[in-house]
Amino acid sequence: MKPDEAFSLFFTQEIADNCDMLVERVEKYGMTRDSYAQSTLFQDMLTMPMLRICEIAK
Repeated sequence: MKPDEAFSLFFTQEIADNCDMLVERVEKYGMTRDSYAQSTLFQDMLTMPMLRICEIAK
């Protein structure tokens, strides 16, 4: 595997891991659009993985 491919694979896996984290948290706490909109705790729980995904993707 070329260095660029390993680098890309690493970041692709990081994005997938953070997506999994989002899904797990939504399911674990039974989040809905309404509960998310009304809860700063829920918003905080999902913000960091979403920021990581955005940073990696850019």
